[in-house]
Amino acid sequence: MKHAAFLMAMIITLFASAQKPHHRPVKGPVKKAVKAHHRASMKQAYKFFKRTNIALFAAQKALKKNHVYTGDFGKAVAHQRLAKKYLNAHKPNKAIYHSKRARELAKKVIAANKGNWPENYDFDNEEMTFIKDAPSDAELDKEIGKVNTNDKDYENEDLSELEVLEMSPADYKTSDQK
Repeated sequence: MKHAAFLMAMIITLFASAQKPHHRPVKGPVKKAVKAHHRASMKQAYKFFKRTNIALFAAQKALKKNHVYTGDFGKAVAHQRLAKKYLNAHKPNKAIYHSKRARELAKKVIAANKGNWPENYDFDNEEMTFIKDAPSDAELDKEIGKVNTNDKDYENEDLSELEVLEMSPADYKTSDQK
C-alpha cells in the first residue's frame, strides 16, 4: 500500500510539473518583431517608374479623347513627379510608393474616360512585394501637398520631364498600338 501511494504521488508530481512552462532567463532587452520591408534596388524602381509612365501616357490619351475630368490625372502627375525626385535622391522605395499611387490614379482616369486598362499595366508579382507595405493613399496624398487637380490643364501638357530612361514618351507602345 505504501508503494502504491508513493507511486501515485510521484505520478501526480510528474504531471503537475509537466504543465508548467520552463522559465528561461532573458539576457538583455527583448526585441519586438519588426515588419520586414522589402528594399528595392534603383534598377527595380526605374522599371516600376517606367511602367507607371506608360500607364500615365495612356491615361492622358484617354483624357484627350473623352474629356472626363475627375482631378485624378493631376494628382497622378504630381505623384509621379515626386517619385522622380525620390529616384534622383536614391530613395527607391519612396519612389515606388508614389509611382504606385500615380498608376492607381491613372487607372481611375482611364476607367472614367471609358478607356481600356490592359492587364500588363497591373502590378506584377515583383512589384507587389514592394507595394504591400506601402503607406496609405491618404498619407501619400498628404506628402504631395496641394496640387493643381484641374485635369484640363494637364490634358495637352508635355509630360516628357517625367521620363528618366532613354526612351521618349512618343516611343511608348500602349496595348492598342501594334
